[in-house]
Amino acid sequence: MTYEGFHHMMDSTFSRKLDVFYTEDSSPARKDDNEISPMKLTVHRFELAEYLSETSPGHVSFLATQRYNPTLGHIVVHRICSQVDGKLLTVSLIEDGLFPNDIEVFESYHTIRLVNKGLPKTSFSVLAAD
Repeated sequence: MTYEGFHHMMDSTFSRKLDVFYTEDSSPARKDDNEISPMKLTVHRFELAEYLSETSPGHVSFLATQRYNPTLGHIVVHRICSQVDGKLLTVSLIEDGLFPNDIEVFESYHTIRLVNKGLPKTSFSVLAAD
């Protein structure tokens, strides 16, 4: 896949509704995950989820932002998950937990990267001048 094809595919995917969530659920991420909290713990949605498009060649990113909410109490974030059109897209696990307590803004920055292992490598050489 070319960078342009990847960029187009990601732009198409993220043109739909993007939501990002966090939870205290410490379940390990699995390929067959289909829910944010497999342990059925409380799930919190970030206030803002913004697709940033291509942030460098072969990389697309999105940013989730949540202002501190003192009514949540002290929580320990273990999973941060994204959904597009209600379907789980990414699952990130923070094994030791993240303690976003007494902060002003909690942000989570995500990058999806294209790796083309089958493409030939480009090499550069420098000619020495006399």
